[in-house]
Amino acid sequence: MSSKISLETARYKLASIWFPSCGVLFLIMAIQTLMGAYGTEASRAWGWALPNFLPTLALMISVFAAGALLPDALNEIHVRRTFFRLSLWLSIFYLAVLYIVILAPVVLMFLRGVAPTVEARISAMEQASVFTGPLQALTVAALGVLFFQKE
Repeated sequence: MSSKISLETARYKLASIWFPSCGVLFLIMAIQTLMGAYGTEASRAWGWALPNFLPTLALMISVFAAGALLPDALNEIHVRRTFFRLSLWLSIFYLAVLYIVILAPVVLMFLRGVAPTVEARISAMEQASVFTGPLQALTVAALGVLFFQKE
């Protein structure tokens, strides 16, 4: 097995994790919003959620768009497989943490039999920024190397 992977392959593998995962997160948030889980505070919930994944998706799309019409030179650029795996596992862990933050109130509702208040849900999301922020920074730092690399 080669110790390197093409940059283009690495990017597309990462995008194949990020886009479906964030699409499902988006749908969960949308369903929760429509079901009244956030009451009149839906904008606060979305204000927490979107900055946690939208900038990364925008970065990926912009890099793919910028390279869409270029010659196939990225197949010649390779990245160490260990760094790709680090980026991949940071991404998976970070996205799992986002799922936990968004779904924890639902799990607690089933376990306790009582739905958390809207304020408790939003407050928990906002408090989660204490650990999601630094984790996002590490994840985006690793992804940034792969998505900003030109040569």
